[in-house]
Amino acid sequence: MSLTPHGNFGRRNNIVDPIQTVNNAMSTMNSRMEAMQSEFAAEPAAFANISIDEKQTRDAYIYTAHLPGLREEELKVEVYGQNLKISGVRSIVEQQEDETGYRSMRSSSSSFSRQFNLPGNAAADQVTYGINNGVLTVTVPKAWR
Repeated sequence: MSLTPHGNFGRRNNIVDPIQTVNNAMSTMNSRMEAMQSEFAAEPAAFANISIDEKQTRDAYIYTAHLPGLREEELKVEVYGQNLKISGVRSIVEQQEDETGYRSMRSSSSSFSRQFNLPGNAAADQVTYGINNGVLTVTVPKAWR
């Protein structure tokens, strides 16, 4: 005669361990947060370190900046007297849902601002600008007196 155990003697197959459940959830959340941080970490730093090139031609002063991904509505070009101010704000809000139904929302915002003193012969009231393929060009004509 052999003895065969009936039931779940000594086995924990169908018992839920609440501590392990919480640890698994925390691990999942931590890995998702780390992934989101790594994706957005470079965004503000790259936007804050924008350099603007200045050059002078016979007829104008030209300011050029590489602003990849920036839309014209996020850009502001202002003239106050003989001062030129170029600024921009980029805001990103993204929502995702994975296959398990977990929803996440992330947002990032960064800005820049540069100010220039225009030369005395600059026609500050005739400033034009445009952005094309992520390159901003601001043209300040020279005033012929």
